[in-house]
Order: sequence, then C-alpha cells, then structure tokens
Amino acid sequence: MDAMEEAFQGLWKEIQKKGNFWTYGHAMDTALDYLAYRGKAYATSYGPAATDIIKPGHMTGEAWYDDDGWWNVAALKAYVLAPQLGWEKQQQAFLDFCLAKWERFNKYAPEIWTKPFCQSGTAPYSGLAPKYPGGVWNTGWQVPGHTLPPGQEFWGSSRTRPWSESGDRLGGFQNTVTNGLRFVTGQRFYMHKIPAETYTKDQRGFFLYWFSDPHEPLLNRSDSTDHGRNPATGQPRRHPAKGAVVRERVGQYADPSVEVVGYDPDMAWAGDQGILLGACIDFVTNNPDIPPTSIFLTTAKDIIAGVTSYLVDDKGILQHWPMGSSAPGGDDKDYVTGTGAFMRYLLYAYNNNADIKAMFAPGSDYAQFVKINANYEDTNYPSDTDPITPYVNRLARLLAGAVILGTG
Repeated sequence: MDAMEEAFQGLWKEIQKKGNFWTYGHAMDTALDYLAYRGKAYATSYGPAATDIIKPGHMTGEAWYDDDGWWNVAALKAYVLAPQLGWEKQQQAFLDFCLAKWERFNKYAPEIWTKPFCQSGTAPYSGLAPKYPGGVWNTGWQVPGHTLPPGQEFWGSSRTRPWSESGDRLGGFQNTVTNGLRFVTGQRFYMHKIPAETYTKDQRGFFLYWFSDPHEPLLNRSDSTDHGRNPATGQPRRHPAKGAVVRERVGQYADPSVEVVGYDPDMAWAGDQGILLGACIDFVTNNPDIPPTSIFLTTAKDIIAGVTSYLVDDKGILQHWPMGSSAPGGDDKDYVTGTGAFMRYLLYAYNNNADIKAMFAPGSDYAQFVKINANYEDTNYPSDTDPITPYVNRLARLLAGAVILGTG
C-alpha cells in the first residue's frame, strides 16, 4: 500500500466512526479529492458509506457557524463530483445536506449584531457595531441570565461574549474562517447554478473593505508600513518577507476604541490562507472578464508567497500558525488541521487557474515547497487531537505533491 492509499484508508476508517461534525466535513473534502484522483472504478464502492456519514446521529458537535461552512463546501463537492465518482444514487442526499447546513449558516451568522441578543429583547451593544457592512460572526452572543433564540444558544453560558476577557476568545467574532467559508460556498453555488441565496456582493464587499482598511487591514503584507507594537504581545509587529497572509480575525469595530478581544495582528492560520486562496480563485473563475490585475487574483498569488515565507520553519516545512506563536485561543487540537486545509486549497487553485499553475513550474521555489512538504510526515500532535486529523494532513500534502509535481 503506497503512502497516499495508506493515509486515505486511515482517514476512511476513522470517518466511519461517530465523530466531530466540523472535522469530518474538513476530512471529507480531502477524501473527495483523493477519490476523484483515483477515478470512478476505485471510488464507486465508497458512495453508500459516504452517505452514512451525513445521516443523523453519526456526527456530534455542530455549534459554531463555520462548522456548517466546512460541510457546505464538502457536501457540495460530493454533489458536483457524484457522476465522476459513480455516486449518482447518493448525489441528491449530499445536496440536501449542503442546503440544510447552509440554511442554518446563512440565516443566523450574518445577523448576530443586528438582532436582539436574547428573547427578552435586549438591544445590541452599540460598541460592537461592525466597522464595515457584510460579513458574518462565527457564533451567537450570550447575555447572562437570558436564553438565546433557537439556533444561537450554543453554549448556554456567557462563554461566547466578545466584549469580555472572561469570555471565549474564539467566540462571537467576525473571523476569517467563517467569512472565508461563506465566501467559498456562495461562489460555488453560483458556479454550479445551485438555487440558493448566494449573497455574493455582500461577502465580496466585506473582504474588499477589509483588504484596504487603513488601520487594521485583514491582509498582513510584506510591504506594510506598520512597524508599531503588537498589542497582544508587546513585541514589534511581524510581517511576511514576501506577499501577504490573511489575519485570523478583523481587528476593529466601528468604534476603534473598543478592543477586539483575542485580536493578534501577527496571527495567521494556515487553514485561513487556504480558504481565502480558494475563495479568490472561485471569484476569478466566476468573473472571467475581470482583468488579470484583479485584487482577487493578486491576493491569491500573494497568499501563496506569504505562506511560503511566513508560515514555514527554517527547512521550509509548512506550519499551522507562525513559529513562536500559539494557536488562536489556545486551541491547538482544532487548529492543527491548518496544513491539511491549506494544501487542499492550494491544489484546488493549481487545478483551476493557469496563473497559479504557472507559479509551480518545475524547479521553481514553489514547486520545491510542495516537494518538501509532500515528503514530510508530521507526528507532533497534541494528545487530544481528533484521530482523523493526521491522516487528513498527510493525504492533502501527498496528493498536492502527486498532482503538482507529477509524481503520482
């Protein structure tokens, strides 16, 4: 059994067990890439077991809105690939699941600030008004002593308060992963003519506003003139040596005097880089008349350059977050999925855009990056990591290497 097949079989064995909702969506996304790579004769027999994964009771932990986003992307991919995989009998089940998760995501996530915090009608906190229109929050906000409306009451406590250091430092923010997954989903609904509200303009506008923000732009660029102190660490701010990386969350509210709890301008998660890379390529694909200098294409190129200079160690090995930093919110076990997500979306960009493909010409620095990482097997995981994660990361690296380097 070769290394790719071994990683896939390990992934597939784990995903047949009852497990965590969002990590299974993330894992299925990469499993589908491998099944498509192997072809219909190999993939067809996996169809019935694949639909068992999305049946009620197989997964638990659907809470944050980005949880639904991971499955929006993966289930839609299964629907689109179904004829290629020999999964015609399972095709509609994946579309139904995708749309059900989209309904929850799209109904609540854009309205966290604009809706009352609780059933008693408590008004929104004016100090947390978003700086720009559009965008989504990753979870609902909880008011102590009140009950949130159905669909927003994830933790039943004040953990998700984004205005308090005592709350969850991951909860209730306009973060990149949630907004990026919503952008990808909408673009792919449009691409594949899925009859769902795609919100394309507001999510595109959200990123355009934040790309060009004069104070805390979402993109941390190599040519940044901001050399002040990082408020999270007290140290000088860090910037990539080339290109750009996308920050983990937006850095300001409409009122700049209100602190965004947990904001670290140096933080860049590898998974976010991949998701935004994919969203940019989807937008370019859906808008073929835009010029090659489009901000979305240049941002896609910049992210690849930024990742390979800012999110690698001295040997060129891709890291989940910057060297010397900690995972967002101290959540190592979830954020060690980052390299797998990035490599999956990097392969997607390579396969779907000629300009990106040209960056990986034989002998190029970017091709060397893929080679180094395809040959690397990471065994350094926290003890509470989801058992499926090492298989996903390994398979995504190997598959990117096989396709981009032509070694498969």
